[in-house]
Amino acid sequence: MTINKTVISKLNPCKDRFDNFVEKYPDFNGNLDSFLDLSNITYSDKIWVGVRLLTRNEAVGFSILCADSVLCIFEERFPEDKRPRELLEHLKTIKDFDNLTEEERKKIRALRNAATAAAATYADADAAA
Repeated sequence: MTINKTVISKLNPCKDRFDNFVEKYPDFNGNLDSFLDLSNITYSDKIWVGVRLLTRNEAVGFSILCADSVLCIFEERFPEDKRPRELLEHLKTIKDFDNLTEEERKKIRALRNAATAAAATYADADAAA
């Protein structure tokens, strides 16, 4: 996938952010990896473009990478709790998120609920402290 001002324009971005992109990178014509490396584009703008251009499988893969990059923060604080890691490891094994079986959906839901409960448990404990 190539990203440039024509592609971004077709996504109907807000004027200010599009003008910033054109001003800073008028001749940019690159892939998503190169776009994500641009220093004068905010992370929220990069994500905005990415979610509009990525397929579901690419978007889930990117989400897994993002979550995986901060998992160490949780595990450093709560090394015995493997629920978030179990969810991410399972998600990494799935090849096609567009064609999940009902069994896969149930397993993802159960692992997601467990990971969410882990986060809530520790958030509640932090709030009480």
